Amino acid sequence: MKIMLCTDGSVHAQGALRFGSMIARYSQAPATLVGVLKKPYNQTFSLISALNEGLVLLEGAPKPSIQVCHGDVAREILTLAERNNFNLVVIGACERRGVKRYFLDAVTERIARCAATSVLIARCTHPEIKRVLLCTIGARINSRIIGIGGRVAQLAGASATLLHVSCRRIADPAASLYFNRDHVQTDRVVSAQRMGKLGILRQAAEYLEAQGVQAQTHLRQGYAADEILAEADQGDYDLVVVGVNSTGGGMKYVLDDITHQLMIEITRPLLIVR
Repeated sequence: MKIMLCTDGSVHAQGALRFGSMIARYSQAPATLVGVLKKPYNQTFSLISALNEGLVLLEGAPKPSIQVCHGDVAREILTLAERNNFNLVVIGACERRGVKRYFLDAVTERIARCAATSVLIARCTHPEIKRVLLCTIGARINSRIIGIGGRVAQLAGASATLLHVSCRRIADPAASLYFNRDHVQTDRVVSAQRMGKLGILRQAAEYLEAQGVQAQTHLRQGYAADEILAEADQGDYDLVVVGVNSTGGGMKYVLDDITHQLMIEITRPLLIVR
């Protein structure tokens, strides 16, 4: 997995660098450290220190390369990511309070919206990655979420929970179903459709376990963004993985409403898979 780690030397960017290095240092492909030099370009020393910290964090991994970008930072990062076929771009997002918590800084949001590859927004990072939540929504289960999210969990040595949220109402929305390996517990009669989803999730869990990732599955019912946020908080996950519904044409990389809401409201690292 080719990973780009971006930093401008700020506290939240260095937090993202440390978080991303927990994945990148176990990848067979060398990572790329990207230093972001912002105007008026008077923080060169602090950026060098930040990049040196990245080199220390990646000791023992394939030797990383270093690049520095300035000017239109978002455009340079997006171009670099696409030109070099990176699988993952890691960027930071500062923690905000009050009304400001509903807004990301312009560079982070533009990269998340426009990147042709997967983007990890490392906000409120945890010191380690032990639990990863892989989220799928609606009628189809996105295999790329399983593949990329599972690979990240494998590199980090984390366990994974496969969550599927069905938006269609049922007679009792409070009904829930848990699956853990070969054991199913439910206090309701589960519909054939939900059993079908469970079967697909079970196959995905078996695939992840074959890759060395301990996996379990969970089904929830309701509005997708709310259910994912609730599950992420209740399970205290270190990383949440979601996808983007591509629309094709000029709208190919635009975020759907659910992913955008999660990107704004979630209080833990979020991996947006493309």
